[in-house]
Amino acid sequence: AGSRCKDRLPKMRVSSSSAEPVYAHEVFTHAFLAPAPSAKAAGNRLLESFGLGLRQKRLLGGECKGFVIVFVNNAGESSLAQATRTAKMNDRGSSVDDRLNRTHLAFADVPVAGLGPAADESRGAFLLTCVSDRGLQECRRRIVTSQWHDSFRRCLMAQVPDCKSATECFCAKHGLGLRNIAVRARSRPGCLVLLLDRRSAPAAPVPAEAAACVPPLHGAGSGSGPRHAPEPPAPGARSSA
Repeated sequence: AGSRCKDRLPKMRVSSSSAEPVYAHEVFTHAFLAPAPSAKAAGNRLLESFGLGLRQKRLLGGECKGFVIVFVNNAGESSLAQATRTAKMNDRGSSVDDRLNRTHLAFADVPVAGLGPAADESRGAFLLTCVSDRGLQECRRRIVTSQWHDSFRRCLMAQVPDCKSATECFCAKHGLGLRNIAVRARSRPGCLVLLLDRRSAPAAPVPAEAAACVPPLHGAGSGSGPRHAPEPPAPGARSSA
């Protein structure tokens, strides 16, 4: 039974939301199998412990003996994960909390003095904005619903007593970055937000040992290859939060 299950893995369909079939070998590098007296119950215990992952809901069906299968991509974010994330972030029905829980952005709270060195290190590939009269958590909620969210990988935030004064001082020292005009800000307390690492830039290579840590999925890399999600649009130069 185990060998028959392994033979079926590469051509197992892993997405029902796509117009075309998406097969396991196209988007994942490895598969882990475990026999279970009740595959449904064992699988749902995994989902309760680690979350749904790329699934939309818990496992359905009858209680019967079988295998629990976990697909993993050790070469970075899979094309299926990219497409799922983009679809959810663009779904107007998704709550802000859901978007925040699923965001790819790496948020970091830093002192205002830490923004300048990060901007200089990016060599002008940064976007500065501000959110007035809001704390750090509310600022995160604003950013994940902004038009820039899907265009960057990192987000540094610093609380300031005067957004207008802080943005003017920052731009005078470090420039406008990707903007054509200065940030529109009010003389109110709030947060400066620095977006970095544009997603259109090539990602850092994944170490070879990360892809070799577990046995590969049979058939991975065959066929037409992975489908890639489209690149996000460049941030609007004339927009501000």
